[in-house]
Amino acid sequence: MSEVCIDEVIPRHQEENPYNYTNLEKAERSKAIKDMMKDYPHLPPAWIDMVYDYWKQTPEEEVNEIINSGKWEGKGMFSKAKGGVINCMTVEDPVVDLKDRYIGVYGLDGEADPPDPSGNQ
Repeated sequence: MSEVCIDEVIPRHQEENPYNYTNLEKAERSKAIKDMMKDYPHLPPAWIDMVYDYWKQTPEEEVNEIINSGKWEGKGMFSKAKGGVINCMTVEDPVVDLKDRYIGVYGLDGEADPPDPSGNQ
């Protein structure tokens, strides 16, 4: 019986490296991303990855221009906040309330069909 190396049968995972970072650059990237995740815990990790890659791949002059001009500050082109404040809100007929109400009235024996809550007949 011949021995078969498991790596020949099941290939090992190859880490994706679309920007061709060296091992040193990968270590710097990992450290920078961990630091940014501590500084900005409210941001999704994918956004932090994207920001780091953009910063690393963009010429320094262009990054400085964006920072100094405030180009990315303020509302974006997809910001459509309508404004306003909700002071109070009442849920008139939640689904659980409807079920409890209809089971109490019509029972579980199925003698009568409860009305359709959407109003369709």
